[in-house]
Amino acid sequence: MINRIFVISNAKQAATINVQENNVFFSVGIDPAESANVKDAYLLFSNTKNVFSVFPGIKSAITKEAARDILSFLFISSYLQINGAFIVNVTSQSPTLADEAAGLLMVAAKEQGIENISINVISAGRVFRSGKDFLRYYHSVLESPYFFGNNLFFESNDQREIELLITDLKEAELSFEKNNPRLFSTVKDNLLLREENSLIARKIVSIESELSNQKEYADLLRSSHSTRKLQDYYTNEYEILPTWYKRVGHIIKVITGKRSFKSLLNDKLKKHND
Repeated sequence: MINRIFVISNAKQAATINVQENNVFFSVGIDPAESANVKDAYLLFSNTKNVFSVFPGIKSAITKEAARDILSFLFISSYLQINGAFIVNVTSQSPTLADEAAGLLMVAAKEQGIENISINVISAGRVFRSGKDFLRYYHSVLESPYFFGNNLFFESNDQREIELLITDLKEAELSFEKNNPRLFSTVKDNLLLREENSLIARKIVSIESELSNQKEYADLLRSSHSTRKLQDYYTNEYEILPTWYKRVGHIIKVITGKRSFKSLLNDKLKKHND
């Protein structure tokens, strides 16, 4: 699929659906205000290998505890990641409630050390509940200038309806590809490049974070009394010596057999090449 399709179902239905289709993702609709609903969903998905994400429907202001309950799903091994980021889509009839919930989830994620997370607020009007309406809309998307790379949402607890819809969506794309073969091929290549660029960007962030952590660790080691004392001794007793004195020392090592003459030549060769 050249657009991402998020299919939202209740926990029992979402846990059993196993439709393998590229860019079709299944989400479990949960009500954060009902802790029993969230816990039941967690138990169901902790025992399944189906890839999934959560789709909290916010009806009232959520608490910090509810935010932590939502994020607990991220620790299930089959939780959905796109380009290395955990996906959490939040919706509500009230845009204010949805924005507040997304902000609280982001704060809770940082407190738990979760940095690779994407929390998206989805307006209630973007969630389709009729397969026919969704298919009609998808045809209009394919005919528009913004026909690919969109996130689209469909909610249903009817597995048969979901399977038929996915089949119809694939047929719509096949028809589009038949009529626009070069354009379709270019779009597929574009989507692959986007994914690769996103992965590279996240790897860079990860490497920078690792280097920063290593620097902090090295600084911490240097700050300790024994390490600092050793570093100061090296700096004061060796680094300040003139170059000719150090070279004489290396020659003495060769004469006394503590160092080979070949290694001395190799050092000179390396410095010459550098």
